[in-house]
Amino acid sequence: MKRYISPLLILLPGLFSAFQSAATDTLLNCEDIEAAVEVQNGVFVRPGNNGIIFEDKNIANIGFIVGEEAIAVIDTGGSINEGKQLICQIRKVSKLPIRYVINTHVHPDHTLGNSAFDDANITFVGHHNLAHAMGVLSKTYLRRYNEKTGENISDESIILPQTKVLDELEIDLGNRAITLIATQRAHTNNDLLVHDQKTGTLWLSDLLFHKHIPVIGKSGSVGGWLDVIQKLKSKSINNIIPGHGPLKINWDEAANDQIRYLTQLRDDIRKNISTDADLTEAMESIGLNEAAKWQMFSHYHKRNISYIFTELEWE
Repeated sequence: MKRYISPLLILLPGLFSAFQSAATDTLLNCEDIEAAVEVQNGVFVRPGNNGIIFEDKNIANIGFIVGEEAIAVIDTGGSINEGKQLICQIRKVSKLPIRYVINTHVHPDHTLGNSAFDDANITFVGHHNLAHAMGVLSKTYLRRYNEKTGENISDESIILPQTKVLDELEIDLGNRAITLIATQRAHTNNDLLVHDQKTGTLWLSDLLFHKHIPVIGKSGSVGGWLDVIQKLKSKSINNIIPGHGPLKINWDEAANDQIRYLTQLRDDIRKNISTDADLTEAMESIGLNEAAKWQMFSHYHKRNISYIFTELEWE
């Protein structure tokens, strides 16, 4: 069932005022922050770089969509500072109020910037499984982040979704309808698609990795992920935004690359399990022919095998 939220129901307080609290708390000089990329009319992305979570900055593609009355943020980055930088990028474009923060899934490079947007007039939205996933994982994410950076971010900075998407939810930014779609277990068990109806843009986030090796989450499912991408591939989609990798993208090629890689891992790991070979053998032999085809392969390929092996071992 599709639900609908109008801006007039929750956006009346300060509807046309600029976002104040998070923007004024930041000590950043916004003039030094590079502008976000407008990939379609009113759809802006802060491109990510290749990197390792907790070690590198700005590694995910995050951004925002601007309507006639309000703004929706799609993911907030891997730190409070990244979230504040995103606010700077928003304010270079518009003074309209930020009324939604949409977290596409739990991973810290997409959610640790949430507290930069901590404001009573902003609604946080996520998959119906996201709150539980954040409850389980976010304290660990913060501990690892603090250990790597030397910062001391408290657990109070964790912001859970206030609105949970069970299947589909439509929000209105003012003459701009955005459809949020909760998927089955795929990259994680809490993935959310964002569809901008005005431009036909589908914000896939980490359901699609472009050039960057696909990385499956511990709660994900290789079969479910393949199913989601294959179903999407059968649809006519105008514009795609991946969670990682270049924004200039050929959808068919990118989808086929990801399907090829995940299918090989699934099939070869099944064969490995059927012969009673162990995980160590699988990690040293499976999928090596893919190494030259993906950026960050050496960092994440064996991890993918480990997670998929664990899933398929008991199917």
